Amino acid sequence: MAIIYLCRECSGRGKVKQKRMFMTKEIVCPKCKGTGKLKTEKLKKPS
Repeated sequence: MAIIYLCRECSGRGKVKQKRMFMTKEIVCPKCKGTGKLKTEKLKKPS
């Protein structure tokens, strides 16, 4: 069974702030792809 928890990068919002020179824009979180939640199955490395 997978354990679902909040993404640490965006803290469950699904968006992160990206700074470029003088501008700051919000983009979709690359880690959770905008859902705001992660499963433990994704993080396990194949052995």
